Amino acid sequence: MRKSNSKFDLSKGFRRIYFVIATIWGLFLVGHYLGESSKCIPYKDYTLAPRCDSWWASSTLGPILTATILWAATAIPAYFFFK
Repeated sequence: MRKSNSKFDLSKGFRRIYFVIATIWGLFLVGHYLGESSKCIPYKDYTLAPRCDSWWASSTLGPILTATILWAATAIPAYFFFK
């Protein structure tokens, strides 16, 4: 006869849910910051915003790094807080 486990391993389920939510949050941040940086693409009869003069906002690397830093600053502490 097989012994049934009455205790569930909730930490494994928590990790899976956390990683799914953290991935969705990270993709949202990258999409948001890339969308914001698309305002810095010049085209005819469009005046660029003053923040578009910096290389950080006008390149693709800047918004991705911004989203990555913001994701790390929010997702990693949240993991240890909820754990």
